[in-house]
Amino acid sequence: MKIVIDTNILMSCLLNPYSTIGNLLLHELTTHTKFAPYFLFVEIFDKKEKIIKHSRMNERELLELLFIVLREI
Repeated sequence: MKIVIDTNILMSCLLNPYSTIGNLLLHELTTHTKFAPYFLFVEIFDKKEKIIKHSRMNERELLELLFIVLREI
């Protein structure tokens, strides 16, 4: 199955990695092909400080989570 991840979906996962979307992206999609638009990367790194503030993660935790979600895109 091919899955397209847009910025809203990824933001939801980053703000709450234990939600349904978080579990789906982090654990259940390992066998599926994931796609994301180039601009997703620009938006996420542009809003990195805001994500860190609202998710209560530090920068390292955020980058590790992004790596997990985006490693196969």
